[in-house]
Amino acid sequence: MKISITCALGAILGLSSLAIAGPNDVWLNEIHYDNTGGDVDEFIEISVGSAITPTDVVVHLYNGNNGTEYRTISVGPLGADLVEGQTQGGMTLYWGAVSGIQNGSPDGVAISVSGTVLHFVSYEGAFTATDGPAVGMYSEDIGITQPSSTPLGSSIGLKGSGSSYGDFTWTMFDVQSAGQINYEQVITDGGGGDPVTHNITQSGSTFAPDYIEVMTGDTIIWTRTGGNHTVTSGADCIPDGQFDSPLDGKVLTFEWIVPGDAPSDVPYYCTPHCTFGMTGMIVVLDGAEPDSDGDGWPDSSDNCVDVYNPDQGDCNNDGIGDACDPNAVDCNQNGTPDDCEYLDDCNDNNIPDECDLADGTLHDDNNNGYPDECEFPTIQVQLQEIRIDQPSADDDEYAELRGDGNLILNGLWYLVIGDDSSGGSGTIENATDLTGLSLINGTLLLAEDADTLGVVTDAIVNLNFENGDNVTHVLVMNFYGSVGEDIDADDDGIVDYAPWTDTVDGVRIIADPTGGEHTYLMDEEIGPTADGYAPAHIYRYTSACGNFAMGTYDPYDPESVDTPGSENPACPTPCVGDFDASGAVDVDDLLAFISAWGTNDMFFDLNNDGSVGVDDLLLLINAWGPC
Repeated sequence: MKISITCALGAILGLSSLAIAGPNDVWLNEIHYDNTGGDVDEFIEISVGSAITPTDVVVHLYNGNNGTEYRTISVGPLGADLVEGQTQGGMTLYWGAVSGIQNGSPDGVAISVSGTVLHFVSYEGAFTATDGPAVGMYSEDIGITQPSSTPLGSSIGLKGSGSSYGDFTWTMFDVQSAGQINYEQVITDGGGGDPVTHNITQSGSTFAPDYIEVMTGDTIIWTRTGGNHTVTSGADCIPDGQFDSPLDGKVLTFEWIVPGDAPSDVPYYCTPHCTFGMTGMIVVLDGAEPDSDGDGWPDSSDNCVDVYNPDQGDCNNDGIGDACDPNAVDCNQNGTPDDCEYLDDCNDNNIPDECDLADGTLHDDNNNGYPDECEFPTIQVQLQEIRIDQPSADDDEYAELRGDGNLILNGLWYLVIGDDSSGGSGTIENATDLTGLSLINGTLLLAEDADTLGVVTDAIVNLNFENGDNVTHVLVMNFYGSVGEDIDADDDGIVDYAPWTDTVDGVRIIADPTGGEHTYLMDEEIGPTADGYAPAHIYRYTSACGNFAMGTYDPYDPESVDTPGSENPACPTPCVGDFDASGAVDVDDLLAFISAWGTNDMFFDLNNDGSVGVDDLLLLINAWGPC
C-alpha cells in the first residue's frame, strides 16, 4: 500500500506540473546531451517563475535504466551550477555547462522546489523514478532526441508562445542559445491580463503618440484625421515587410495585432512624409531581440551583428567573430583565420608557409613540401647511448649524442617510429626538435629529468620512449611531418615517404625478430635480449668499431655500463677471448672468463646476448691458442 500511495501522489504532482503557470512555474527549457564524436558543450537551461526563490530550486538527473538519481545541480547566484540568464514574461532562465549528462534510452530531468518535484521529463523514452525526490513518479517523454550523429553546437528546446510549459512544444535547434530565450519562443506574462488596445492618431505630419510600449497579442489602431499617409514598418524610410497600409480618404484606420514573434523594436513611418520626420516606434516588451543578420543570434549577443555567422566562431577569443574580425587574416581562404590554425611558419613572419610559397616569398625547389629557405644543411652527429626502460617508472630514459666540438644542432630532429593504436607499423610516435641546442665538448645528454642517473642533464625534452615493441630511433634533418603520422600505410616495412630532408643516424631496437612491428631506414639493429625482450639500454663503443652493444635492464646494477654524460666503454679486443691482450687465448683468459660466469659483463659477453654463459665459453674454446 505504501508504494501505491507514493505512486499516486507522484502521478498527481506530475500532472500538476503541467498546469501550474506563471510566477509559480518551473520547467526544463533547453538541453544539449549528445553529439557526433565525444560529447562537448553539454548544458542545461531551466525556466523559473518570479515567485520562486532560485536557491530553493534543485535539478535532478535520473538514469532511466534503473530509475535512480545520478546527480543534483544547484541553481542560483554566481557559484551555483546554473546561473541567471535572460528574463521574459516573468520567467527567468538559469543555465550552465553540465558535463556527463547521460545519453538516454531513456534518461530524465526532474526539477524540485523546496523538495517537491514540479517538473519531471525524459528523453528517448519514459520511466518511473525509484529514488530521490521524484520516487514513484512517471516521467513525460519529450519526444525529441539527440542521436550520436547530432552536429556540434545544436540543442533541443521549447518553441511557441505562452506562459506555462504546456503552451510550448519540443524541437531541435541547429544553434543552441543557452541562457537566452529560445528561437521561435515567446514567454508571456502568466498573470492572466487581457490584451490591450493602443490608439495612435495621425495629426498633420506626426503620429500621436509616436512612442508606445506593448505586449505581444495587443492591438494597435492608427486613425487618420486628414491627408494621405501610410503606416509602413521599417527604419530609415526603408520598409521591412511587417506591415504596410495606406491611411487616407479611403482607409481611415489601420489595425495591427502584435504577433508572438514580433521583435522588441518595431520602427515605422509614413512613406510620403518620412523625410519630414513622420516616424514612430513600437517597443514590444516581450518581443524578440533584434537579429539584424538573421543568423539566430540577437544583436545584443551576436559577435558579428551585420554578418551572418550562426556558429559564432571566435577562435582567437577577442570578442569579434571570425566572419567579421578585421584583424583576422585568412591567406589560404579556407574560412578559418590563419592564427587559429597552428599552421607552419618556419620564417616567423606571421604568414603561413603555404601562403609564402604561393606568392613566391618562399620556395620549394626540391618539391618536398617544406620551404627551401628554412631547410638547414645536414650535420654529422651520432646516437651514442639510449635508455628506454628500467624497473618501475621509467624516470631515467635518456639519449646521448656525439659529434664534433660544440656543433649547433639546428634542423636536427630525434624521431621514434613504432606502431599506432591499431597495431600498424610506421607511425611516428615521438618527434623532438633539437633546433637551438648544441653539443657541449662533443656530447649532448637529452633526458626528461634534470638529474638522470645522478648526472646533470644538458637538455630537458619530451622522450616518452616505447619499450615493449620493435622501434626505430633515428636522427633526421628538417622534419616537417607530425606525431601520429603513418609513413608506412600499407605496413609492408618500407616507408611510403620520408617527411624530412636527410637521415643522419639511427638504430633498430628489436623485441621480436620474427614478427611484431616493422623497423625502418637503418642497417644496424640490436636485440632482443637473451630472455626475449627489447634491450632496455644500448650504447656504442667509443673507438672505431662503432657498433651498438646491449646494457642492463637495471641502470643501478653494479655491473651496469650506463654512462650518460661520460665516455662509453672501448671496443672489445679484436682477438676473441684474449681478455688480457697477451696475444693468445689461454688459461689466464679462461680463469678471468669463469669469474664473470652468469653476469652480464659485456667484456666477457662474447656473443652480446646480455649474459656470460655456455655460448660464450664455446666461442672462447674455439679461439684457443695464439691470436
